[in-house]
Amino acid sequence: MMDKASYAGKSRSVHPCTSSAKLEKTAMAASGCTPLIDSPLSFYDDYRVISGLPVTLLELPGNTTQPVDDTEALSTARDSHADYADDDYEESRGLSMNKVLAWPTENDPAAIMCSAFSSDGTRIVTGFRCGSLCVWDAQLGNLIAAVTDEGHSDSVISCSFMEESNTVVVSIDKSFVCLRWDIENEQAPIKSECVRDHCAAGHIDVEDSYATIVQGGALMGVMWNTHWHYHLISEQKSMSSTKKIQKPVAVKQENLRTAFLDVFTMSGLDEDEDWPEQRVRLTVVWKPGQPSALRGVEFSDSGKGALAGVYGEKRSVPGSMVLWPNWNIPTKSFLLSGSMGSWSPDGALVVTWDPFLQAEKGAPEKYTGRCFVWKVRALEAQTQITQDSQKEDGQRAGHPLVELFPGHPEWSPRYRPSLREGGSYTMVGSADDDKRVLWARFIDASRVAVCSVGVDVEVVIWDVDSAGTPGCTVSLGVRPKMGLSLWGDKVAEGFQGVAMSPNRHWLALYVGTANKGYVVDLAQGLKVVDITLPKDLAEQRFIVFGGRDCRFAMFGTRNKNGLVWNSESLTAALHRQSSMAVFTLPQEVANSQSSKPLKSLQMNKANMMKKGSQSVPQPGGPIIELGFSPDENRLAVIRKHVSAMYVLDFKSGDTICLAETGVPRSQFRLFAFSQDSKRLATVMFDRRVLIWDLFVDVAVPSGIFSRKAELGVLKSASPDPAKGMVFSRDEQGNETVVVCEDNGSLVWLDTQKCLEVARFEMVGPKYCRACMFKPDGSMAAIIPGDKDVVIVIDLIDRSKQSRISSFDCPPDGLAPYPSNIAHDGSFAVVGWDAKSMKPVLQWPEAGKCSTEGLHRVAEHMAISGDNSWMVVDDVPTCFDGDFPQHWQMDNPNLRKTKLVIMRLFGAGERKGLETRAVRCPEKIAISPHGRRVACAGDGTRVVIWTPYARKGCIPEYHSLCCGDFLRREKSIASILRKHGPSVLNVPDANGMSFFMHAIVDKNVEFVRAALDYAEEQHTLVSLTLNPDEVAGIPIRSALEIAFEQHSTEIAKMVIRTMTSRVLSSTAMAKFLHKYLVPLGRAMPSLVVDAITADGMPTAIGVLHVPEDVFQHSSSVVATSNVFSTPVHSLQHLWGHLHKPTELTAGKFEVPTVAKVFPYPDCCQVGMRGLLRPLLVSKTIPDKVFDSKLVHAVVQYKWQTYAHRLFTRELCIYLVYVLLFTIYTILLGHKNREPEGFGDVIGDANGGFQAICVLLCSGLGFTNLFWKVNQIYTLLLDGQRHGFSGLWYWFSSGWNVLDLLSSMVTALVLPAVHFAATYEKLGEGESWLAAITLLVLWCRMLYFAQACRGIGPVVIMIFEVLKDLVIYMGLLAALVFGFATTFFISFRHDVSNEEIWESFGTFSRSLLTTFGMMLGEFNMPIFYETPSYVITLTIFVVYMTTMIIVLLNLLIALMTDTHDRVKGHQEVSSMKARAAVIDGIESSLSSCLGTKAKIECQISRFLHVIEPQEGSIELENKHTHWSGRIAELEQRFKRALDEKCGDMAATMKEIKNDIGGVDDMVRRQLAEAVTVLQERIEQRDVERNLK
Repeated sequence: MMDKASYAGKSRSVHPCTSSAKLEKTAMAASGCTPLIDSPLSFYDDYRVISGLPVTLLELPGNTTQPVDDTEALSTARDSHADYADDDYEESRGLSMNKVLAWPTENDPAAIMCSAFSSDGTRIVTGFRCGSLCVWDAQLGNLIAAVTDEGHSDSVISCSFMEESNTVVVSIDKSFVCLRWDIENEQAPIKSECVRDHCAAGHIDVEDSYATIVQGGALMGVMWNTHWHYHLISEQKSMSSTKKIQKPVAVKQENLRTAFLDVFTMSGLDEDEDWPEQRVRLTVVWKPGQPSALRGVEFSDSGKGALAGVYGEKRSVPGSMVLWPNWNIPTKSFLLSGSMGSWSPDGALVVTWDPFLQAEKGAPEKYTGRCFVWKVRALEAQTQITQDSQKEDGQRAGHPLVELFPGHPEWSPRYRPSLREGGSYTMVGSADDDKRVLWARFIDASRVAVCSVGVDVEVVIWDVDSAGTPGCTVSLGVRPKMGLSLWGDKVAEGFQGVAMSPNRHWLALYVGTANKGYVVDLAQGLKVVDITLPKDLAEQRFIVFGGRDCRFAMFGTRNKNGLVWNSESLTAALHRQSSMAVFTLPQEVANSQSSKPLKSLQMNKANMMKKGSQSVPQPGGPIIELGFSPDENRLAVIRKHVSAMYVLDFKSGDTICLAETGVPRSQFRLFAFSQDSKRLATVMFDRRVLIWDLFVDVAVPSGIFSRKAELGVLKSASPDPAKGMVFSRDEQGNETVVVCEDNGSLVWLDTQKCLEVARFEMVGPKYCRACMFKPDGSMAAIIPGDKDVVIVIDLIDRSKQSRISSFDCPPDGLAPYPSNIAHDGSFAVVGWDAKSMKPVLQWPEAGKCSTEGLHRVAEHMAISGDNSWMVVDDVPTCFDGDFPQHWQMDNPNLRKTKLVIMRLFGAGERKGLETRAVRCPEKIAISPHGRRVACAGDGTRVVIWTPYARKGCIPEYHSLCCGDFLRREKSIASILRKHGPSVLNVPDANGMSFFMHAIVDKNVEFVRAALDYAEEQHTLVSLTLNPDEVAGIPIRSALEIAFEQHSTEIAKMVIRTMTSRVLSSTAMAKFLHKYLVPLGRAMPSLVVDAITADGMPTAIGVLHVPEDVFQHSSSVVATSNVFSTPVHSLQHLWGHLHKPTELTAGKFEVPTVAKVFPYPDCCQVGMRGLLRPLLVSKTIPDKVFDSKLVHAVVQYKWQTYAHRLFTRELCIYLVYVLLFTIYTILLGHKNREPEGFGDVIGDANGGFQAICVLLCSGLGFTNLFWKVNQIYTLLLDGQRHGFSGLWYWFSSGWNVLDLLSSMVTALVLPAVHFAATYEKLGEGESWLAAITLLVLWCRMLYFAQACRGIGPVVIMIFEVLKDLVIYMGLLAALVFGFATTFFISFRHDVSNEEIWESFGTFSRSLLTTFGMMLGEFNMPIFYETPSYVITLTIFVVYMTTMIIVLLNLLIALMTDTHDRVKGHQEVSSMKARAAVIDGIESSLSSCLGTKAKIECQISRFLHVIEPQEGSIELENKHTHWSGRIAELEQRFKRALDEKCGDMAATMKEIKNDIGGVDDMVRRQLAEAVTVLQERIEQRDVERNLK
């Protein structure tokens, strides 16, 4: 079985020690550990997991935010942490919440009106209804800065960061006051009212005007709507006939509405100039009976182009779009359909749509589902053509553009393109769809994503280059009554319920009324996350994207919490990162000289046997030390009894092995990272202290890092010579390593001088219970072994800081010792309180703490560097909590390790971690800033989590694949229910999704459940390894992997579901074309399953065609470069592809179903198509020729060009054969042999013979040219696709016979004929002509097999001949045996003339015996011989054998062959016709251009239309008897159906009878109960009377 690491590319090579016979289930990247997601988000931050992703809540502070009231110990811990904390790191955690923010009380500050990310995605600005602005840390959710009183006085309508800055914010409010705010500048924000000053008083409707700042803050568009209806005054220049300029005359244009679009630049700020600067004012004019207001402006990415929407007053009135390709040129503008629009990335296309327009006036809920994609360059070119034409003839009729306001070029829109031309636009979507287009954006220069709402919310990706072909469709899966209409209204009005990322790779959608949404990978067209918000956060929210990846935020108007989605786990594959890693320690390196290079150091084989097995014991002991570097990018691991330790680098993905050179080598005991994380100090088993350099610029030749230097030797003599160590500095800043020996003494070692510089001797006890160091190396806390004291040492000035009373914390207490003690010794965790669900802490000053009623905290734990958090691996089972104990499971295969991260002080959300990769934890570690958590166990396994792998997040396959967890139905259902799209489509660092990992592991149960889920939920699935095409990872398909894993069942499941809409149409087409036939040669059943699947072909719509289209066939086929087309375009498409399908008056129309085969280039010529690969393959069964796909391909080829070429070739061949026949007849009438050349052509017979020979020679040369061209074509194909086609050609007897006969007629016979001047050569000519004539006439059968009527008969003949091979061998053996017998029997009677003529020689005996079988024999010669008894007996046996036995056997064989061929007549006929078509194609000449001409006629996709069931009765013109076996099968099936029907009726009757009996029994029981009650009542009455 293939190792999973082989799918990871060149940098993931397999370790030599790793066997490839077993799949590595829990392996990580082969070159070491998987690089982890590098994000500021930590486990210490307050975030929630929603829909598998970490979500940071932007919580608004109140009017007076008070500081948190923590305990004194917490303050002490925080103060101590502040001494060594990284200033930059603290600064990134946000604004101090002690700051008082005075929010206005008259407005609700929670009403967020707008928001925008910074260009780097690290910050986000929000604008509120009250006019306030807030800047947040988008990664952690902390408030960085806020402006309230000094900000806007009205509602903020648009805001943005300035270009590449994440500190400068620009915004505008409803009163059109602009604000420029630098959050790092202590000065007040700069206000500007120049925008408001630009509107003339009296005619601007301020309440109906709008402004938009583009993302990046470079431009701002302000839309001024006016009260004008007919007050627009302009100056019109008139010309006299003498062409002299007259005085301008003021003309009043009535019945017009006017609006203005002002474009401002926001960059630059000069106190002497107005800011922002107005660049241009664009005048928009329209009629008042049409749209009412100018709303919404969209600038192109370059900032040059502008789109403005003019909304309609009513839903029955269409809106319009005004396009300026360059807003600096106002005179070039266009009126487009729709009221909303957006630009393509390159600015060459715009898409427009109208979310308000109804499709029908009487249907208020029926909207149009179409969009228009306009070609900007084509419109500009048409402008020049129109202007030139107007100069020449002054007429505008028939021009592609119509000028709307002649004489007013400054008015916009100036031109209206003609929709009838169709050259400047492409329509996507359908005008007939009951859908409402709400949103559309370009993904790239050729694809556009369109969101529409109807009975469901859908996002459809359309291919503009392919005439508006729909690609994949992503549905939300909601019911129509879940407020979709209300949500659609809000989105149409500008509410951002749908948004796209700046890199156009991701799309997010959320419907608040249904509380459902999703995230879509637009590059693949796949849903990756289903969004469902918790009840406390569910409301209508708008979405904002920002940054370079998939980071987005959701804001509502009621809830006070904004949601920032940390979606790094979705984009981790692009950066070769992972949310968690599972690492298995390699086996101990035996010798440094034999080690492999560092980059190829691999993990050993996983410690997992088959499912349900225990770990395999390996050399070495448990993992005794585990710790992160200060920068959190490295993790060091020490295993007991192993003379090497490992450092995992999560940034580069390397594994660093540390070991000494030479033998013997000492074992590792302790380690400590330097503050810069580039060096490592270790304590060895032999008491030496070594320092290692982890940062090198060149590769280590030996593959193992040797020690850099020896710092010193400890004095301790115990096996564990030290209790702890840390990197520190002295008062002069020199770096030192401080080691606490086992007796409590501290040793300072200088890292530069490599010697001991100081020692602090512990007086008294000879051993130390524990020693804790602060992570920054400033303080040490020592607990002596015999005293209840804690000695605190200042490591900087090397003095005793304090001696405090110790707390009661015994090693055998309720918490793991000494990891339950704080790093500075200030407190310890001593137990767990089940009532408060919190750990119980004890301080030295508090005295002895009673542990009565407390429970054990955990088996293992770790306290964070700031002493505020702890990580435990086990929680007591005596309470009903969130994290129950996991050690009580009976089945060890179901065990999983659970970790809990919780606050030690104050309130905070607990965070759970789970894994099944480690069953028995041995060590836990947490990184300094909480961005990593590690758990080591089982002696060799290490699991590392990031905050993106918290419980509830998208799971990693390696953490769950141990045991049989992923093969149990309930487990699989739970994973799919929670993370269905994510496990199907989100790849990991190796480019493999959860689903693809299951295929590699041959997990049939999970694959089947996942595909069923995808089919039920209509979710598209990624069946490709490395779908994002990340460099270094090969691109493989699921089918290819299943084949390599020899998993036929999975391959068949993939093929079956592939055509059931789990793949997009484009993906399925690419998938089939690339992998189907090549893999089908090894697994033939795959081709049959794929070609005969239900989705082959795929229905794309319904159209009406004339009934006479189906007079000659039951379907119509054609090819097109478009895979599928909108429903409204089907009629036009088929009218273009097949002229008879055009609707004409006076013809009866029938409804048909339009279908398409998702196999691109299936009709192409040669190996590029489908027929030749199927014909040349020896393994693919003939059953594929009975599929609809092959039928349609053969039908298309035959109707398009093969029938014509076949007829031409047949006519030429008939002439060829007839001429040769005439030649042979004339040759037979030649009476005398010629004596010279003159005699050959001397008479009329000879002349005619010469003419026929020469003509036949010419036709033979033509036929020979075709054959040579076939061989040459197959040779060219063989260089690209293999030479199987050439072998197939030579294995065909027709081709070989035709080649030989053509060579004879073209070359041999003419030479022999004209040289036949003596008898022997004349006889040779006769024999050669006779044999050649027989071959030529026999080859007529080759042409006959392509004809539907006579073809089955020809096939029958050849099948009978094939089946008679054995029979003919048996017959020849019997004839030979009896001929020999007769020859010997009559050898004494050869004197008899009759016997001599019959059996005189052996050859005569053979001929006589063969003739006897046919009834030709002389009876008297058998009884006139002396030994007539023997001869008669032999004769009787021979005749009985031949006539009775063999003749009946022949009849039986031919009957069986006939039945078999009849049963597969369609398959055989279709294959024969396909072979003829392939022969015609291979004979096409590339030199003459015939092949290229035909290839140009063939498009990529094969379309077919068939009558709807019951719409038309088609006559079966090709009825035939299907054969005896097939007839018996049909009779049996009919009888079985009848019996099943009878049984069903009988069962129904029995059920009805049982039901009747049940009702009768119930009635009788009710009557009995009633009688009994009456009797009881009567008895009671009688008793009362007595």
